[in-house]
Amino acid sequence: MELKELLERFKAYAPHVDTTAIELAYEYSVNAHADQARASGEHYFVHCSAVAESLIELKLDMPTICAGLLHDVGKLVLASNYPEQYVEIGRNAQAKRVEWLVEERESFGFDHADVGGYLLGLWGLPPAVVEAVAFHHFPLRSCFPCRNRFATILTVKF
Repeated sequence: MELKELLERFKAYAPHVDTTAIELAYEYSVNAHADQARASGEHYFVHCSAVAESLIELKLDMPTICAGLLHDVGKLVLASNYPEQYVEIGRNAQAKRVEWLVEERESFGFDHADVGGYLLGLWGLPPAVVEAVAFHHFPLRSCFPCRNRFATILTVKF
């Protein structure tokens, strides 16, 4: 989904909310995932956009939409710092038919959600965004699971 349409849909239920953070998260995600594809061959940003679109359909707040756009930023960090190892992680995950994070944890001792949450915390993003990204695979591990709607939705829907 294009940024303009995403913002129009968000503004339809939140007309007075400043959307600058959503715009920045969208642009970062587009640029950061520019050279990435999913196992299906689909451009990776399509997934991030679909997550944000689903969250908007549920009329969730601005930090939650930002988290949806940024939730896999940790994959970028791992892939850019450990390119050969990360390709091997992908191969192993496909061969074993397990999620990437299982292989990430086996290889590194942590996963992309841990890395993404840590990075966004360093960048000074709001705790709600950091927590949603850090726990998007395991929302019940969050200190505030009832507040972590995005993590719960992402786990169930995607």
